[in-house]
Amino acid sequence: MDPELNLAADQDGAPQHFDVCGEDALTVVVGWDRTDGELFAELQTPAGATIQVGAPGTEDALGRTWSFLRVPLPIGGERDGGWSVRAVRPRGGGEFPPPKPPLRYFVNVIPTGGARLVRAPVSGRYYTGDRINPLVFLRYGDGSWPRGGKVQLTVSRPAVAAGEILTKERLHPAATIDGDTIPARQATLSALEQASGQPVISYREDSFDLSDESADTEGAFESAGLFGRSLDDLLQLEGNYTFHYRATYGAACTGTRELIWSLHVDTAIDPGHTKTTTTTTGTRPDGTNTGTIVIVPRDRFDNHLGPGRANDITVGAGPGTTVTGPPEDNGDGSYTVPVSWDPGSGGPTLVIGQPGRQPVVVTDPKTATGQCRRWRLLVWLLLLLALLLLILLLIAWLS
Repeated sequence: MDPELNLAADQDGAPQHFDVCGEDALTVVVGWDRTDGELFAELQTPAGATIQVGAPGTEDALGRTWSFLRVPLPIGGERDGGWSVRAVRPRGGGEFPPPKPPLRYFVNVIPTGGARLVRAPVSGRYYTGDRINPLVFLRYGDGSWPRGGKVQLTVSRPAVAAGEILTKERLHPAATIDGDTIPARQATLSALEQASGQPVISYREDSFDLSDESADTEGAFESAGLFGRSLDDLLQLEGNYTFHYRATYGAACTGTRELIWSLHVDTAIDPGHTKTTTTTTGTRPDGTNTGTIVIVPRDRFDNHLGPGRANDITVGAGPGTTVTGPPEDNGDGSYTVPVSWDPGSGGPTLVIGQPGRQPVVVTDPKTATGQCRRWRLLVWLLLLLALLLLILLLIAWLS
């Protein structure tokens, strides 16, 4: 368990309840947000006994913003059943008692022994539109698993993408803070937060019940303590996604486990939703056109990649096209790429790459359409000339 809580000045925390089901030890970690405050863990056993820091057989330590208490089990003959923990402030204080300010704090109860909730390995990068199955194992140390296990997943995900915000705002210059250079993208988001007094990116939560059925565990033949669910439309916005699992198991004694991990999702450039504009600036002696192609990268959900990302993509040339310089970031979500191209190729074509995914081909549909129209006109003219020649031959034969 790992709740985050608020504590009023001079107050102790409220009890947080949990069950012990066969574990060998408990480690309780308390952390807080200010160095002028202190908190300690206080446990209550199923029979109502209180275990504090310094109790015989326990271990404890104190840092500037954390403390922990480790309790072996059984202790005082007690193990299984309903326990509780609360964060308490130092007792006493003498003539100069320590301050007791309001605190934002967490209580983390870490079991030793019993079942473990472990994330299945995840490799590679994730982009908007990708499918994800957040698989987890609920197993004992010997590889067996508890029967009747249930796992619920709550995902915190962005309600708005940073690329959309920056595209509307336009990119601010990079900033310098205490001698460190803050890139333009991060400096812009920071300035927006300071101006509004609140986080610029908000989040929403969605909950899902995971299953150990084969259809939800990528075809696993038997449960084996593996839980999952295919989420095809979850990753729709760029940003950080937090996965919070809550597992329960057992009958007479209900064990609980929690696991939290996070994932960053980037914007997947989609050629069908990326806007392009071609400008011809000249023609070389060999007939090659020169000019620029302006691209506004977006994903299939129409989310902008946004400004400040020129170093995160590679821009290459397609058939009949030559990229003659690096992309220029226009600060509004668009990028200007200098190019030259063969007019017979149907217009300039770019190949845009992103780490960990296949490159996409982007072209200006208006240029390609115009080229097709010219070819169709030429074909019609040739057909008309052929028909005229046939008529002349027929007249000559009849005369």
